[in-house]
Amino acid sequence: DIRDNLNLEVVWTVIPTIIALTMFWVGWKSYIGLRDVPENALEIDVGGQMYSWIFIYPNEKETEGELVVPLGKAVKLNITSWDVLHSFYIPSYRIKVDAVPGMDTYAWFMADKEGEYDILCTEYCGVEHSYMLAKLKIMPEEKYLEWLEQEE
Repeated sequence: DIRDNLNLEVVWTVIPTIIALTMFWVGWKSYIGLRDVPENALEIDVGGQMYSWIFIYPNEKETEGELVVPLGKAVKLNITSWDVLHSFYIPSYRIKVDAVPGMDTYAWFMADKEGEYDILCTEYCGVEHSYMLAKLKIMPEEKYLEWLEQEE
């Protein structure tokens, strides 16, 4: 009989609670790993505007539509929007962050594979939204440093 069975009520309350807390803990640990930026990360400011992405490097160099980073380095992207809602998305690195006017957000990734990758806006931001494309270029650090010092 399950009616007025204290042992059974404790079991079906405690076991699901333990399972839920365990799932929360595992998820929380993973989330913290995604948000803790390594101390030596390269910081780049990212601004969304209709209909392009602007990247500002530590030496104040700016690029439009092209994010260039060194291979083997952690990269922190400080993301915002200068006009309407945008959403910064790098599918190859599974990064997707909303860019909200007046709000600073961030994401970080380890640039571990040399090559070119797509950057998209995944928030409808106007009639030319589908043209809001950019490229992520990951290159060896020596080439990156040369590129960073080049004049536009």
